[in-house]
Amino acid sequence: MISAEDKDNIIKCAEKYNVSSIILFGSSVVKDKESNDIDIGVKGIEPRLFFPFYTELFRVLSNTLQIKHRQQKNC
Repeated sequence: MISAEDKDNIIKCAEKYNVSSIILFGSSVVKDKESNDIDIGVKGIEPRLFFPFYTELFRVLSNTLQIKHRQQKNC
């Protein structure tokens, strides 16, 4: 399971880059199981900010990161 410190770092970084939604999934959400990586989905981040956001998370998290960028569709 993901640590409280990693959760806090994800939230702080998401706020900094104005991410509208974060979804944690995969082995990171299974209680009492050590995860191999941190899987998150993000929505609502400007495309030009995606790689700076990813890079900052990569540097501060205690585990490797896999991130899915879910673009918002216009109706």
